[in-house]
Amino acid sequence: MVSFSNSGFRPPELQRNGQSLIFTIRARRHPAIIVFAAIWFLACTGILITMLTSRLAFVAFIPLLMLVVFALIFVPMLLGREIIELNPSVVRFYFTAGPYKRERELPAARLHQVREMARPGSSWHAASYNRQQGHVPAPSLAFEFQDEVIRCGDGLSEEDAPEVLALIQEWLAERRR
Repeated sequence: MVSFSNSGFRPPELQRNGQSLIFTIRARRHPAIIVFAAIWFLACTGILITMLTSRLAFVAFIPLLMLVVFALIFVPMLLGREIIELNPSVVRFYFTAGPYKRERELPAARLHQVREMARPGSSWHAASYNRQQGHVPAPSLAFEFQDEVIRCGDGLSEEDAPEVLALIQEWLAERRR
């Protein structure tokens, strides 16, 4: 039994089914994102109601469009989850957020290695400054196949990412024996 830390991120769930490993990684629910999403939603709704009840109904599509953008951006950020399924024949990556589901499947034989990777948008300077302040930014996981790299695991904390990586690398080493 593996126990993951609880550092504000929701810890990943691990399932073992015979020779398979399945990780479920929930989306990060950072308080700033939640506050920003709530303000965005309330502002757009207020503007939409005001426009529909006034003489400006003909331009009500603008806040309506902003609400659609809200649904497309913030809902997956708050409710999404990644599922990484490793079994001897295939490696599956799922991303789900409500009714939306994206799935990717690649042959396990093409998997060369799994490593940590800096999150997109985290520049070297910001990462260097954070390390000087005693905070190491949480990495993503990079699955290196023969012809491509798939990045996932953005919902992992800096404490959980090395543990998950070690379990995946151990599973990969067992399969190669």
